[in-house]
Amino acid sequence: MPIPAGVREQAREMRVPVEQFNVIYKLVDHLKDRLSEKLKPHREDVVLGEGHVLKEFRVHDSNSGKRQPIAGTMIDRGIFSK
Repeated sequence: MPIPAGVREQAREMRVPVEQFNVIYKLVDHLKDRLSEKLKPHREDVVLGEGHVLKEFRVHDSNSGKRQPIAGTMIDRGIFSK
């Protein structure tokens, strides 16, 4: 069914997009796509290893000239890299 000219004109003046779908699943797909654009990106954290800090050391950083904290850590599982 075509959109009446008066409705089309009023929508254009109000800057409201008007779209037509002849099959309901196309409307549903379109709405899913539009709503998905508004969602924040999905983020998933992957745990590579776990450990606990036994002691904190302060070492001199030659780049900044400051003492930086370094954690003495015992690895409980997984892999830690320097």
